[in-house]
Amino acid sequence: MMRHLFCIPGALTVWGAGTRGRFGWAVAAVLLLAVAGCGSGDSAEAVPLSQLVAQAQREPDPEFRARELIRLADRQRRLGDRSGARQTLALAQKACGQIADPAAQAGAWLFLARAYTRLGELSQAGQFLRQGQSALQRVKSPEDRVTVLIKLARAQFEMKQTTQAANTLRRAEEEVAAIEVGSGSGQLPLQEKAQLFVQLAAAYQKWKQAAGARRVIASLEGLETQAQGPRDRSRLWALVAQARRQADMPSAEAWKKAKQCAGQIEDPLSRGHAWADLAEAATAAGRAAEVGQLLARAQKAADQMPPGSLRNELLERIGRLRR
Repeated sequence: MMRHLFCIPGALTVWGAGTRGRFGWAVAAVLLLAVAGCGSGDSAEAVPLSQLVAQAQREPDPEFRARELIRLADRQRRLGDRSGARQTLALAQKACGQIADPAAQAGAWLFLARAYTRLGELSQAGQFLRQGQSALQRVKSPEDRVTVLIKLARAQFEMKQTTQAANTLRRAEEEVAAIEVGSGSGQLPLQEKAQLFVQLAAAYQKWKQAAGARRVIASLEGLETQAQGPRDRSRLWALVAQARRQADMPSAEAWKKAKQCAGQIEDPLSRGHAWADLAEAATAAGRAAEVGQLLARAQKAADQMPPGSLRNELLERIGRLRR
C-alpha cells in the first residue's frame, strides 16, 4: 500500500458523531497531531494514512470497523492511491461479513457498493449491492426495512440505475404507508412513522424525483387524522414544514398550524414542552430566527406551573435550548 503523509483540513470534525470508544479517542489524538503539523513544514508530524487504516482494523465492532475503513478508502481514492483504496476496501469487505445484525449489515454492504462505484469499478459495486439486497431480506423491523430501502435507492442512484432506484423508493413508500400507528409489534408511534416519510421526501428530492416528494408529503399531512391531541398535531405539522422546506415547497402554512396546535394545549406543562418541541424543530423547518420567541412562550407556560420537579425539568430543557 502506498503510504501518504497528509494534513487534514478541519480535522477535528472529520469523524463527527460516529467517533466513539477506544478507536475514536486514538484517532482524535492522531488528528490533533495532524492539525498541529499543518502549515508548520514539519512533515514528521503529519499522519500516515496507513496508520489510520491499521487503527481502524483494531476496532472490535465490525460495523464501525467496516464504515471507518470505507471512509478511509475513499480518502485514499481522492489522494490518488487507488491501489491502497482497493486494499482497504478488501479489509472493509471482511468486516461487513462479520456484522450480525441484518439491517446493519445491509447498510454496510450498500456503503461498500457506493465506494466501489466512486472507484469506477461497477462490477464490484454490483456484487455488493446484491449482498445488501440479500441482507435486506432478513430484516424484519418495518422501520429498519424502510431505512435500508432508502440506502439501497441511494446506491442505485449513484450507480445510474435511476429506474430501479425510483422503484426502490416507491417500495419504501408503500412499506411506510402500510405500517400501523401504535405501540404494538410491527407498529410505530405516529411521530416515528412521520419521520420515515420526512426521510423519504428528502431522498426523493435529493435525486430530483419531485413528484415522489410531493406524494410522500401529502401522505405525511394525511397522518393528522391519527394524531392524538394538539401536541401530537403540533409536532406533526412541524415535520410537515420541515419536509416541505426540503422539497422547496411552501412551508409557512404548515408551520402556522404547528404553532396554532401548540397554543391550544391547556395544560401548562404539556404546552411548555410543545413550544420547546417547536424550538428544537425550528432550524430544520427554516425558522431559526423564531427560536427565541418559541422559548419565551415555553418560559411563560413554565411560569404558570407550581414549583416542583416537573417545572424544573421544563426549565432545564428551556435552558439547554437557549445555550
